[in-house]
Amino acid sequence: MRFKQGQWENRMPVVWLIGFLLNGVFVTAQQPRPARPEAPPPAERVRATSGTDGVTPVEGPSTLRRLGLTIEQTSIGSASWVKGLAALSNAATSSTPRTLTGADVYRVSCQPCHTADGSGALPEVHSLLYPVQSASVTWLTDNAKAAGQPVDAAVIRRQAVEAEAALRKRLRTGGHNMPSFAHLSNDEIDVLRPYLDQLAGVPGAGGRQRQIAEPPARVGELIVKGTCHICHDATNVTNAPATALNGVIPSLASIAAQKTQAQVAGKLREGALVPLHAGGQPLRQGRMPVLGYLSDTDIASAYSYLIAYPPK
Repeated sequence: MRFKQGQWENRMPVVWLIGFLLNGVFVTAQQPRPARPEAPPPAERVRATSGTDGVTPVEGPSTLRRLGLTIEQTSIGSASWVKGLAALSNAATSSTPRTLTGADVYRVSCQPCHTADGSGALPEVHSLLYPVQSASVTWLTDNAKAAGQPVDAAVIRRQAVEAEAALRKRLRTGGHNMPSFAHLSNDEIDVLRPYLDQLAGVPGAGGRQRQIAEPPARVGELIVKGTCHICHDATNVTNAPATALNGVIPSLASIAAQKTQAQVAGKLREGALVPLHAGGQPLRQGRMPVLGYLSDTDIASAYSYLIAYPPK
């Protein structure tokens, strides 16, 4: 069921709204998907300063293992299969700091489950568009006016503040199927948030985009903890070799020890065909999603991070 614009103000008290936001990975958008957001003017972007000096190893079981799921049972972590579309970079081995936009933080932290446009992968990964819109005073006000509803500025501000708190709490603590993203710093969340507004079509979001300067090791940490650790345990939980047939997913520690950076890059960007049974035929794409939106520089940062900070 879809609510007409403005209808929810009369049907969703503030407390119910926040409970609704916390009920799933993110609630399904009740409004029509917004038009493609405008590109923010680069000259108006504000550079944020990184507050993340301490890089730590990835630890513990994967998100799928904690949820008791296999990769065949879920689209969590594999909702954005994209072959070879990321822009290549000649700085794949650079040790200089990288500048990340909100789109970059989203790409390595949210896109594997919520997809590039934020619409999610139903039924288990819900859209994040409506919760983001509900945290905007401008969006709530425009929505009420468009529906011919009275605009109570105090009520709208209270709804927006509580919805924003719910969003940030979800990032910190996770909930339901969504893992915690407590490894994101406040600065990184402040860079991510205006991009979520832009993705959700919140008016004026394009001019509020921010950037953050990060050391390569921190970029690798964000990629590994936000993307790879969804499916891969940090260390081995079994001595069985990983094959297409036995359902074993290699640990992040074993990947760094057994695969070259070029092999990892090929698997991530183009995938690999594997035989289904002993006869060698037929072939199929492996179970691992193809994350072609990761650039060569992204992959180099993640691989170097795994070597420098061995998983625990």
